[in-house]
Amino acid sequence: MERRILIGSCGGLTGSYLARQFREIGCTVIGADSNEHNAARPFLDEFAALPGANAPDFCDRLLETLEGCRVDYYLPTHSKEIRAVAQQEDRIRERWGGGFLVSPWETFARLDNKRTANRCLQAAGIPVPRRVEEIGGAVGYPVFMKPDLGSGSSRAQVVETENLHREYARLYPDAGFYEYIKGTEYTVDCVFDAAGRMVAYNQRIRVKSMGGGVIISQNDYGFDILPYLRKLEGAFLIKGCVNFQYILRGGVPYFTDINLRYASGGLPLTVASGIDVPRILLALWENEPLPETASCGAAHKTMYRYFQEWYETV
Repeated sequence: MERRILIGSCGGLTGSYLARQFREIGCTVIGADSNEHNAARPFLDEFAALPGANAPDFCDRLLETLEGCRVDYYLPTHSKEIRAVAQQEDRIRERWGGGFLVSPWETFARLDNKRTANRCLQAAGIPVPRRVEEIGGAVGYPVFMKPDLGSGSSRAQVVETENLHREYARLYPDAGFYEYIKGTEYTVDCVFDAAGRMVAYNQRIRVKSMGGGVIISQNDYGFDILPYLRKLEGAFLIKGCVNFQYILRGGVPYFTDINLRYASGGLPLTVASGIDVPRILLALWENEPLPETASCGAAHKTMYRYFQEWYETV
């Protein structure tokens, strides 16, 4: 049986990886991107040009592609793309009968903005860094600055002094400041089904990153994060493949990022360790039974990423 998979934003790190994985298990892979010149092309059977997710005609063009390319399953991979699809989920489902998994827009409204997310996570009993509203005085420096909206590491940095705090607060009114928590930083890759049940997870540490994407990552189950994942599962309707980040200090996991999207770079380690995300997604879409929540607890693997070039003559 042919399975036709559309990989959105296929030129990115996650999109090109998923294109390769789905092709290796026998799927027909259609890549979609705003730029036809991208590194995923060797892993694609077909290519469809789509405008950026912020373009006013993105949803119209996406629907044309889903229908015209006879797509069975769709994986949006970029954060902006996933947000756009979440906003238009009802319209897409009305027009197209294939499978895709994104969290509902109501969940984005609660967790996408870091100020709102902190309040919602605290209410769910999940530890988060204290938000620093004042400048100077009793504030202990350093503090940590992060934009309230957006994902990745852009403009996220340690702020060492009161003077810098004042300057950054003036320059970046859309940023928030938090207590600086020093400890081991973890990423947890999770897969949730359409009902919001967590079916698999892997927790790992980011040993080294480059440009926001991890290039060395290591599974680490020295701390049991599962009870906190269950709290997330109970408090929010989350769907699809997502990742959470936390810093472990004194036996307490302080959640710093809720990313309702695939992880940037570390997903191959999770797949290689036994949480085969492509096959899990196919099983969810095709109503195949899955075991109780799976983890990679026995897989003590480390991933090292290297970059390989390919060339074409035009």
